[in-house]
Amino acid sequence: MSDTTISTDGDALLASPAISLAQQAYEYIRAALLSGRFTSGQKLVLRPLAKEIGISLTPLRDALLRLVVEQALVVNTRGGVVCVPRITADELEQILAVRVPLEGEVAARAASRITDDQVAELRRIHADYAASVQAGEDTAMLHNLRFHRRIGEIGGARIVNNILDGIWLRLGPLSRVPGTDLVELLDHPHHALIAALEARDPVQARDAAIREVRHGHDVTLSRLAHLGEQGHATSDRGVCKLLRVG
Repeated sequence: MSDTTISTDGDALLASPAISLAQQAYEYIRAALLSGRFTSGQKLVLRPLAKEIGISLTPLRDALLRLVVEQALVVNTRGGVVCVPRITADELEQILAVRVPLEGEVAARAASRITDDQVAELRRIHADYAASVQAGEDTAMLHNLRFHRRIGEIGGARIVNNILDGIWLRLGPLSRVPGTDLVELLDHPHHALIAALEARDPVQARDAAIREVRHGHDVTLSRLAHLGEQGHATSDRGVCKLLRVG
């Protein structure tokens, strides 16, 4: 995964002539996965998707193949079917085990380097996130990712950011599952993390980051349980067998 800026505007990506059609398609689909617009287990039909993006099938297939290699999508080679992978509770536990030490360390590093301007920037990003949540917009998850990536950048943790990007691609498709209780925005864990960073306290920042990761884990588990209650399987097996690509 390359170290790229997180865009919250898929249409702006499509308007840029500086990148290839395959790259534009990749960024568009990636943003749809991160935002939860493409949901867990969803089948991707190529022709309508190509029309939506405004490209031909060839660059779209190239973009999808890249996302399959990154394990953000899965494909049934016998049927030529592409879909968003489902995630299991065990996989969520594995993700938690990875995120806790990494994001705790990143926050601690950022606390010793952050400037007042950067604290203000994090507050602005959180405000964008909160506004998106209140408006019910699908950009909320992208703003949340911007928040976390910016902390990584402040902490000089480029490699960790790239590792976490792959994890966020797996979590994104669950981010808009309905029927779950989300934390009140006034009590959101971002506030405690920003306060610890502003205090330049690495220990508090580490603890605040870990609390937020664990909170996010609990919310995602509740979303997964909601999917189970709606009759969704917790395995990729058989998910894509009905759709032929192209």
